[in-house]
Amino acid sequence: MPETAVPPRSAIAPEHTWNITSVFPTVAAWEDAYARVAGQLPTLQHFRGHLADGPASLADWFEEAQGVIRALGQVVGYASMGRSVDTMDQEAAARFDRARGLQAQALACGRVRRTGDDRHRG
Repeated sequence: MPETAVPPRSAIAPEHTWNITSVFPTVAAWEDAYARVAGQLPTLQHFRGHLADGPASLADWFEEAQGVIRALGQVVGYASMGRSVDTMDQEAAARFDRARGLQAQALACGRVRRTGDDRHRG
């Protein structure tokens, strides 16, 4: 089977590539969004241990969590697209690693521990 070389992104017509600028117009805009999501994580932590306080508390958590998840999806998606375009691009790889780290932090904030469940105590 003959080997096929993958052409560089610059050699591919724009209509056949991801429109990464539709997610964030610049890397600086991505950095701003990353910082906003990171800044929202303490708000999610505030709800830990209070979700059973009542329907209002749970509804507030869902509203906050949905906003964080939506913004995080854009942050991770942008970083993933950038890395996928050129896996040798070290800056794109670093953004992807940072985005995945932020995703892990967000997941940890959303982890719910049942009252009296000792398996999750350190």
